[in-house]
Amino acid sequence: GKTTRAPFQLLAALQQQSPRSTHGIAVAMDQKEAQNAVYDHVYSSDWDCWQHIGLWNGDNHIQARMASNVTLCSPLSLLLRKDKADSDEDIGHKIYDEIHAAGHWTLLSLSEDLHDIENGMKDNLCLYFMTATWNTPIAQAVLVAVRESFGEDAIGEVNVRLPAGEKTPEDRVTEIATNMLPPNFHTFSWTRQACACVLAMHSWAETRYESAQILVLVPGEKE
Repeated sequence: GKTTRAPFQLLAALQQQSPRSTHGIAVAMDQKEAQNAVYDHVYSSDWDCWQHIGLWNGDNHIQARMASNVTLCSPLSLLLRKDKADSDEDIGHKIYDEIHAAGHWTLLSLSEDLHDIENGMKDNLCLYFMTATWNTPIAQAVLVAVRESFGEDAIGEVNVRLPAGEKTPEDRVTEIATNMLPPNFHTFSWTRQACACVLAMHSWAETRYESAQILVLVPGEKE
């Protein structure tokens, strides 16, 4: 829930700190599908947050209803806005989501931000990096770049943990029992294995009087 919660918690803190100011937060997300999914989730679950959320990518340009806003952006949209707009000073905070898997457009946008801050062009711009996986080459390279440009004390750190009593991802995992699969399951092709798992999950959901929406992820396959 870091992408759906953290930006709005930041906005609430900024509004409490400076209630008469307008605060613009851009959340850079590589995947357009992720941007749309977060926007839809906020739209359907939190009316107060939805009034502050915007969406800006190659398919959608939805402006937030309120002046102080959290806008979900593709990195390329951020770069194009900076290049073509008269000013992007309305964005005082940029959150780079899933920085451990940053693509080339994200890294280009970040490098421009670091250059602008280092050269005094955007002294008030604040950058935030969100990830649950800091031990990747890209995430470590970002930390090194920031520290080399601004010193060891340039980066603060906030560790976010689940509230007490809230289920962890492990608590939400249910393994398919062996007796729910055909005896020769492991000799099947991956397509037949996927079909067998779908049938097993459907049967398991029926025992709980539930319906099932099933997404099959196939490693290495493009289709």
